[in-house]
Amino acid sequence: MPKVNDIMTEQVIACAPATQVSDVARILAENRFSGMPVVENDRVVGVVTEDDLLKIEKPIRIPQFLGILGSAVYLDNPLDGDEVEKQISQVLATEVREIMSKEFEVVNADLDIHQLAALMIDKNLSIVPVVNADHVLVGVVTKSDIVSLLANE
Repeated sequence: MPKVNDIMTEQVIACAPATQVSDVARILAENRFSGMPVVENDRVVGVVTEDDLLKIEKPIRIPQFLGILGSAVYLDNPLDGDEVEKQISQVLATEVREIMSKEFEVVNADLDIHQLAALMIDKNLSIVPVVNADHVLVGVVTKSDIVSLLANE
């Protein structure tokens, strides 16, 4: 029976709680990751995913408009370019600690893969940190890792 340590990624790319959203977005995009652990003193303190980035509670207020007979009717006060740029900069400067999932699952390396798959399905998880007995991060498993295992069986 395969175990988590058979498929986990040991060379983990993680971020710190003070990492800016702009840096996390770049890392996720460059590596084609759906998420990553947030680590402080070698211990997982959270998980940040693409979904967390999309749910940032600092919405950028861009004027909405409604086209009526070829003309634009503004439904909000229009913002100038400088104001939009300022709001985008504020969002990108947000620290990961403000948006990360603080309630998350971790598993140990000797867990059965089928149990991990059930956990990921049940909790709709895209990434699960793997920790040792001291709760130090030793790896991660993603949905892609599970799918790859299934494809190779």
